[in-house]
Amino acid sequence: MTHETSPGRKVGGPPPMDLPTCMRLIDRARDAGDLPALAQHAAWLAEMAPGHPIARTLQAEVLRRERQPQVARGILAEVLRQLPDFLPAMLEAAEVEDDLANPPAAFALRLKAINLAEAQRARGFPPGIASALERAVAAVNVAMAEALETSLAVHEQQHGREALARIRGAVDIFVGRRPRGEEHPEWSPGLMYIPGLEPLPWYDKAGFEWAERIEQATPVIRAELLAAMGGRSGFLPYVDDSGGRKRSDYWAELNRSRRWSAFHFSRHGQPIEENRQRCPETAAVLDSLPLMRIPGYAPEAMFSVLEPKTKIPPHYGSVNGRLTVHLPLVVPPDCGALRVRGESRIWEEGKLLVFDDAMIHEAWNDSDQVRAVLIFDVWNPQLSAVERTAFSDVLKTAQRFEAGYQAKA
Repeated sequence: MTHETSPGRKVGGPPPMDLPTCMRLIDRARDAGDLPALAQHAAWLAEMAPGHPIARTLQAEVLRRERQPQVARGILAEVLRQLPDFLPAMLEAAEVEDDLANPPAAFALRLKAINLAEAQRARGFPPGIASALERAVAAVNVAMAEALETSLAVHEQQHGREALARIRGAVDIFVGRRPRGEEHPEWSPGLMYIPGLEPLPWYDKAGFEWAERIEQATPVIRAELLAAMGGRSGFLPYVDDSGGRKRSDYWAELNRSRRWSAFHFSRHGQPIEENRQRCPETAAVLDSLPLMRIPGYAPEAMFSVLEPKTKIPPHYGSVNGRLTVHLPLVVPPDCGALRVRGESRIWEEGKLLVFDDAMIHEAWNDSDQVRAVLIFDVWNPQLSAVERTAFSDVLKTAQRFEAGYQAKA
């Protein structure tokens, strides 16, 4: 008996003349749950592209669907040994591990696939891979939600759900249980969004008790900056991304370029001791501040140097629970400006600028000389102390969760 897969096409007929047609038939059979057609198309693909990783992955999928997961696992292990970042095989291997009652391995593979897909997203995905990724994201979100619920519940039991309603909202959005909404269309943090905050692009420095003290320290901080800039050692490109990602494509003008460089005192919450020792007064000033401190995430503290005729394109920060502070140290005449949500402000040496970097923002240096500022981040004052502690624990839990499963992949 033959099985019709498309008008004029029978399973027992000859293979299609080209690979794209075969792949479309494969996707159609998969969507229809038509195992005989899928098996025939797999045979066609193996005939047209013998040994190709796609053909081997499809062979494994057919074997899994025919309830031979151990055989499928062996094929996929070999594919991934040769091509460790081959996304289709990684997603299919997760399905196989589910069938073999090995949820931790399945989850680790899906998490790795999602992270890999983010790096490859600029290339686009065929329908079969896109749907597999959607299933992977859903599975990861369910497991992540359980971990974050446990973390948040400790604080809710102590302080009540009402006191932490905004942080619960952030968790629900992060794991896909509710849409983000549109409190402001130009407020789009890349990692975690806390609903219910007033969307203010700029903050008055007078609202921070430490502001005047930091401004008074400008001469000593500038002196350490200039000494560090003497040989430019320790200054690294601020944007350093591998290719093939939307982010690296967007940042192509500045990616791995000294046109925008940073001398970090702390990076993702990790102190850079060598730089701290070279600029001890600046390090001491930073240590005296109520910085956002979340291991793995914050603080970010650095000298930021923008070369002449250089523009930082519009972008967003990672969370709207923090504010970014600029202490301008070297500002040439007619330098340029920092624009946040359409409102531009110029840098003035020794005068702080405080803004929400989760708002769309950009900066430029139109002068013929470098511009240099000290940058650090602090908590958004709209968050209560209880919310800050809970938010910090939620982020640390998410980080531990991902790190634990990535180690198993």
